[in-house]
Amino acid sequence: MKIKIIDRYLGVTIIQTTLLVLLLLMGLSVFITLVKEIGDIGTGNYKLLSAIEYVLLDLPRELYTFFPVASLLGILLGLGMLAGNNELTVMRASSMSIGRISLGTLKSALVLLILATVLGEGLAPLTEHTAESYKTLLTTSGQTLKTLHGVWVRDGQNFIYIRAIINGKQLQGVSRYQFDNQHNLIRASYAQSGEYRHGHWIMQNITTSQISPKLIQTQHSAKNEWRLIVNPDLLRISAVDPAEMSLIQLHHYLNYLKNNNLDTSSYALAFWQRIMQPLATLVMMWLAIPFVFGPLRRATMGLRILLGTAVGFIFITLNQFLGPLSTVYQLPPWLAAFIPIALFAGVAYLLQWRMR
Repeated sequence: MKIKIIDRYLGVTIIQTTLLVLLLLMGLSVFITLVKEIGDIGTGNYKLLSAIEYVLLDLPRELYTFFPVASLLGILLGLGMLAGNNELTVMRASSMSIGRISLGTLKSALVLLILATVLGEGLAPLTEHTAESYKTLLTTSGQTLKTLHGVWVRDGQNFIYIRAIINGKQLQGVSRYQFDNQHNLIRASYAQSGEYRHGHWIMQNITTSQISPKLIQTQHSAKNEWRLIVNPDLLRISAVDPAEMSLIQLHHYLNYLKNNNLDTSSYALAFWQRIMQPLATLVMMWLAIPFVFGPLRRATMGLRILLGTAVGFIFITLNQFLGPLSTVYQLPPWLAAFIPIALFAGVAYLLQWRMR
């Protein structure tokens, strides 16, 4: 009974401090993101209120991204407070080992991890896609509409559907529908691929259907130039980001890219980083324990929080750094996603070993 009460007390403390850290990080994130959005305010119909709405819709993704750092700092802060009030000493005196206290701490943190994973993989892709689609629609004055299955662009009397955009200059699966002034469909074209060269879109493997009230004529061409007002800059902001997709959608999109022999590096890395996010959070939680009971137990709370913050942001930076590096050196995406986790797990193990 006594151990259950202590576990419950540990759990409430860790959950409270972790939520407090998350609240502080989200406040900082809102401020930084809003400052970044100031440069886009005034573009098309994108106003200050629109930027605030965009930032709020982006919050679930930011929360999931920063959760490993928040869990590290939350456990550090919670256990640090208990240590400062000599409550950990009382727990140790009541025959609770460091391992038992650590287990009670991690059990409560796991509850938050499950909730964060549900939020990050369930709600976050939906709100992120809504935010990006909303911003694209406003900044392009309704010229472009993003969906999870591709991009719709209006070009005068043309409506264009693009299945995939690669680096803003390469298109896959492009359908163009041309209407007359009475809104009658007069021509439908499909290009298997396209590329932006010297200010023009060069489309390949094209099928065109000329439509009239009495006849539909179809013709094929290997290559042709399409004169469109759509430019690579517009398409870059219209491309669907991996963060906007659920894991299942991201998996299907990866298969689509592979089947069409397209570059999958950035999407594959994002897929594996999302798969390993819960493991990364567990490593951060584990790393917090030696900070309190290990070699740093005599350090001040401020120093421990500072070091924990540095460790957390080094982890995030390393994750981001290994993305381009994995592309340059042709590392398997799963390995690039796993390397930071393995390195920090090694550090946690060494610090845990020194506790003995």
